[in-house]
Amino acid sequence: MATTTLAALALPASAVITAPILARALGPEGRGEAAALLAPIALATLAFTFGLPEAITYFVASRRASPQSTARLALGLGALGGLVAAGVLILVQPALLGKYPQTHDLFRVLAATLPFNLAFTMLRYVAQGHNRFDLARRERWASVLSRLALIIGLAIAGSLTVKAAVWSTHGTALAALLLLVPILYVKTGRGAPPVQARPLLRFGATTWIGTLSGLLILRLDQALLPPLANLRELGYYAVAVALAEIPLTALYTVRDVSFTASAGRSDPAFVARVTRVVTLVAVPSAAVGIALAPVIVPLVFGDDFSPATGMSQVLFVALVPSAVATVLSAALFGAERPGAVSLAQIVALVVTVAGLFALVPPLGAIGAAYTTLAAYLVNAVLIVVAVKRLTGLTMRDCFLPTLADARDLVRLLRRRAT
Repeated sequence: MATTTLAALALPASAVITAPILARALGPEGRGEAAALLAPIALATLAFTFGLPEAITYFVASRRASPQSTARLALGLGALGGLVAAGVLILVQPALLGKYPQTHDLFRVLAATLPFNLAFTMLRYVAQGHNRFDLARRERWASVLSRLALIIGLAIAGSLTVKAAVWSTHGTALAALLLLVPILYVKTGRGAPPVQARPLLRFGATTWIGTLSGLLILRLDQALLPPLANLRELGYYAVAVALAEIPLTALYTVRDVSFTASAGRSDPAFVARVTRVVTLVAVPSAAVGIALAPVIVPLVFGDDFSPATGMSQVLFVALVPSAVATVLSAALFGAERPGAVSLAQIVALVVTVAGLFALVPPLGAIGAAYTTLAAYLVNAVLIVVAVKRLTGLTMRDCFLPTLADARDLVRLLRRRAT
């Protein structure tokens, strides 16, 4: 778990280095243009999986299907999903990037890589289901390290253009996926039958709607900023997101491990305790980010990006309800109420779409930050209400850390450090 988590954290952690380099080399408008090209591609890569990652992992891990046959089927299904994603992006390109004709040709080329991207991405989940976490770790590290080396090298050479930045980010991720190919030749698991497409797709469809809503809440803002505002505003917002993700990266391990542990047991007291500990970490992290943002943004990214300060402060506040909602969702999963989580995410998605169209045109990118905060708050409130009805937990139980919680957290951090 430690090595896999470290590999998963490598990409957001590397952004701490690359974000200032990209900001200073490209300027606000260039940074916004790069984000305008990459954000829809990243969104499509996550949205058009149709729930297959969860289904593939489950079927292989439970030995309901052999890894070899699943890998071959996953390649085909992923490629089909990529074709659909590419077609959708090309259709919506005039709406997303109609005001920026200089981006059109490169955007179409990026969209054309999606069949390859989604096909080989599916192999990652076959590898995870077959306990070949080493392949997934190698793929992630190769993507991160090659991206870092290219961006730093191009910046030193004075050749870091928007096009170079885009291909350094997207191209290295594509190349690293080839490290997953060995899973195609793994020996068939003993007793595991060949995979069937219908049950795999049926299982994926049951999880896709809720997952898709959550992904859209996270990614839709950057995809819609170009048509609703301009590239300069998106450049500011991309910097704010990169800065706000620093404490979020620090919370990922605590939050994800807590989520896994609490999802596996129907124990309201345990869920409340985990939520208090996460709150104990999230609130000070957000407070430090808010206090330091006015200093860090101009110092690290340059004076041109000063407008990103307020946006990052709003996003720091949004980290708290996001972390709390993730942990409390485990109580609903443990009580076999996943529909309540999906409902909360769907309502939050409606808030996201409405807020972006209502606030971004008059306010710019800061409107997107306010929308993100509102969506996370709505999601958290709905989940808290559902948990309270189901378990009887009070707000004090969930959000007021005790001295014992603080002592346990200190002991945990000492053990981890040792």
